[in-house]
Amino acid sequence: MRRLRVAWTPAACILMGAAFAAGPAGSAPATPGPAPVAGLRTYLFDASGSKLGFTVTRPGEVHEGTATQFNGTVRLDPEHPEQGSGVTLKVDAATMVTGNRIRDRTMRNSHLETEKYPEIRFESAAAVPAKPGPLRAGETRGFDVEGRLTMHGVERTVKIPVMVGYDGALLTADGNVSFTLTEFSIPIPKFLWYVLDDKVTVNFHAVAKPGEPPAKPIGAPAKAGSR
Repeated sequence: MRRLRVAWTPAACILMGAAFAAGPAGSAPATPGPAPVAGLRTYLFDASGSKLGFTVTRPGEVHEGTATQFNGTVRLDPEHPEQGSGVTLKVDAATMVTGNRIRDRTMRNSHLETEKYPEIRFESAAAVPAKPGPLRAGETRGFDVEGRLTMHGVERTVKIPVMVGYDGALLTADGNVSFTLTEFSIPIPKFLWYVLDDKVTVNFHAVAKPGEPPAKPIGAPAKAGSR
């Protein structure tokens, strides 16, 4: 097959550049997207310093558990915490444990159905500080965080009061939120006359460091040959 050679003269280059700049015939000029919020920083959850737990009760008893694998990001401008703040959290549902292997297996298989719904996700839509103004080092401030919680294939809006601390570099967040299992179409755990309450309370202490989110999603298998 013979190859065609094109002579790129200065005139041809100018014409080609003009054609690309103009775009397709009749097309409207591109509309610039929204400008990023100046000063907005990204913080990554530090799982080693954070704790995500849950509590389910029945009359006279309390059952506690933890999620052992989770990750997420916090977006915050300490100078303007009322502008663009938010959080995303992803939990590997299969790593939630209560200290009882039989109970944990039942929770994963019969209630959370982790093979079908492997991830629990929260993504905020708004994070409103209790007061405006810069978040200074050493300060702790309340935020009302509202967003979508997705679990067991069901999505619900939840509102979480959070206390956020800032030391000039690290962020901490403490809070809790309650909801019912039936809201997320999860069967209430029971065995014969032994029935747990429908209500679940999630409590957390999170530590977040400045950084960028990892490229590999939670639970993604390692590449062949990697260690």
